[in-house]
Amino acid sequence: MRTTGRVLLVVALLLLVALIVIVVRWQNARTTDAGASFLAPRVRMAQLQVQRLDPEATRLLVGLVIDQPAPIRITVDSVEYALFIGEQELVRSTYAKTITLPARDSVSIELPITVRTQRLFQVLKELEQAGADSVEYALEASFFVPVAFWREKPFQVRMGQRLPSIRLPKVAMRHLVVSRFGFGKSDLTIDVVLFNPNNVAFSLRSTEITAQLEGKEVLRATHSAEVQVPARDTVVLTLPMRAAPGRMIEGIFDLLVNPSRTPYSYQMEFILSTDQPSLNDSRISLVGDGMLDDLKGWKEDAPSSKKD
Repeated sequence: MRTTGRVLLVVALLLLVALIVIVVRWQNARTTDAGASFLAPRVRMAQLQVQRLDPEATRLLVGLVIDQPAPIRITVDSVEYALFIGEQELVRSTYAKTITLPARDSVSIELPITVRTQRLFQVLKELEQAGADSVEYALEASFFVPVAFWREKPFQVRMGQRLPSIRLPKVAMRHLVVSRFGFGKSDLTIDVVLFNPNNVAFSLRSTEITAQLEGKEVLRATHSAEVQVPARDTVVLTLPMRAAPGRMIEGIFDLLVNPSRTPYSYQMEFILSTDQPSLNDSRISLVGDGMLDDLKGWKEDAPSSKKD
């Protein structure tokens, strides 16, 4: 009797599995839309955040929420995804970690994305020239599920967010003043010109600036306080600068004697604060260059200015 009961139990389990297979195949055959299947997870974009932007690469983080309505646990082997701005594909990558989707539950994952900054700016400039005041950031993703009866192909989704077009501030260095020069200590200040080309205000904090001559650091300035930059306006930030040991004499000599033929470069890093969630708290790194002659006096580059 016990053997007969076990056999009946095994047969019942096999019939249940067969029934699930038939139902799943029937439901998948009824629709070509993977998102419309009653067992297919539903995916939505919960976050799009620019973490860091520098001249070489822009690092973004895309947060996804996966709703899993099926009564069984599902394992996703990997996710292939591509990021688009408008119709332009920026990058394609793979999330190789296994994702476990509990039955009738939701799971959050974060997809790290690195985009070449030059390519990003090229696409944004083309959209700006076309008169676009907002941009759709879209993500296409393919989820690979290693279950024989699930489906022959990965289920695919496309989701996006339309965000206002935001341009980075324009920066220029002007009016380097040497009020005291000595081997032990030198006092210098420089004007940092910040122009906001956007129709919304933003602010900067934790600002660091370094200036180089021939690739070697000469001057450094820091400003921890928050700097408000109104919409379509200019702020001039006057900062004290520290001289790098052993490089100040050469820098001052070039500034006073040969400024028109001596190139310099600078790097400015700051944390951006804005009402746009995708850019708020992003760390931005900008670079620029010029001739030392540009630093000897003020040259107005924007229609108006405010002293901060």
